[in-house]
Order: sequence, then structure tokens, then C-alpha cells
Amino acid sequence: MDLERYVTLGGDPDWANRQLVYLHQLGGRFDQALAEADTADTRCAVHLLTGNWSLARRAAEEELATDKLWGLWHLALAVSGEEGTTAARPLWARLAHEARRPDAYSPQVHAYMEAAISAALQAWSELDTWLHRVLTSYDWPYKASLADCLDILLHSPGIDRARLAPRLARVVAARDAMRARYAE
Repeated sequence: MDLERYVTLGGDPDWANRQLVYLHQLGGRFDQALAEADTADTRCAVHLLTGNWSLARRAAEEELATDKLWGLWHLALAVSGEEGTTAARPLWARLAHEARRPDAYSPQVHAYMEAAISAALQAWSELDTWLHRVLTSYDWPYKASLADCLDILLHSPGIDRARLAPRLARVVAARDAMRARYAE
């Protein structure tokens, strides 16, 4: 899709910018993604993927003012990356409560968010249930986003890496298999 043309034809410029930032992230072009990121949430996403925890945290705190759920999501990931899952546990528990509101988000986002929350709280059987749902039912972007989140958690201090690593490997394999199928 030509995003400039989309906007010229009356499309939502904020949506187009988010897609552009996301495409740069998927391509590993983080400098370009950051240059295009013009909102707290898009800046935070880039900082999370590059491990710049303090800037991710600052952007997440800014995002909280406009979007409680996603701001809390990004803040929990940033604190996990910087200080560890033990320090972030209250944020993840609060997020679990907020995320269970029926109007919080779509079923697809719900499944991958619940999977990441379960991983952060080290609730392994719940994680397995949510992973099954994500891996058998949802499209590539949800698998890719979940892989990114689990990778952040895998490298967070305090996480049980021996238990999370094989689960992350399953998500990565599903993501990569789907990508390979569409590349042919």
C-alpha cells in the first residue's frame, strides 16, 4: 500500500504513520522507524525493540496520559527490560486487571496480550493456553508482536529463561513459517 497516496485520498494520517513505523521495525530499520515515530506509543515501541529502556519508559509514561491500557503495557515491558520482572510485577498485575475489561481490545490482541502477561507473571500453564490460541488462530502480525514481547521478557532480569525460551522458540517458529509461506 502506498501510504502517502492513502493519506492524499483522505485516509487517517495517524494510522498511516503507525503503519510506516511498524514496517520500518519489521525490516529492522530502527533508525528510520524512530525518525518517523511522532507519537509516544510509536517511539516507545521502537525504544523497546532496541533495548533503550529509559527512553522507552519515558515514552510509556507519556503515553499513559492518553491511553491507559497501552501506556501500561509499554511501561510494564520497559520496566521488565530495565529492572526485571520482579520490579515490573505490580504493573503486569495491574495490566492483567485492566486488560480483562470486555471493551479493552479485539480478540486477537487479547490473546497475545494475555500470553505476554502470563509470561511476565511466569504463569506457565496459562501461557501455554494463550500460546495455543495465538499459534493456531491468528495472523502473522500477532505472532510477530508476541515474539518481540517474549524476547524482551526472555532477556529481563528475574525471568525463568529455561521455561520461557522453548515457548518463545515455538512462537518464533510459527512466525517464521508463516512468513516463509507468504514469501514463496
